[in-house]
Amino acid sequence: MRPDSRRPRWPSRVSSAEALSGALDCDLGLCPLTNTMPIRRLDVQTDTADEHPLTMAWIDMPSLKVIAGPQIYAGIDAEHVRYTSGTRDFTAELTLDEDGVVIDYPQLAERTAADRSS
Repeated sequence: MRPDSRRPRWPSRVSSAEALSGALDCDLGLCPLTNTMPIRRLDVQTDTADEHPLTMAWIDMPSLKVIAGPQIYAGIDAEHVRYTSGTRDFTAELTLDEDGVVIDYPQLAERTAADRSS
């Protein structure tokens, strides 16, 4: 993340600009779709040998405060990725579709069936 070139300061909701310097992706709290970005970027679903520790720009809901959120993604198989939070005792097995999009995040959300013929 970088500050807007027209603004000399970071927005007040950014807790630590230095901590976010390595964040390539954002994670909007309560939105499993944003977990899709690092999974696809790193092709985690096909890499079952490695864990991928990341720093995410985690956006808290509803405050919209942006903080550095350490997370670990590990491929289980083509349809499942293990997500582990680096700030709290939480791990979830995410289910993916054939495109690597999160379709089931236990205890948070599940994608409903869609007609893909159109």
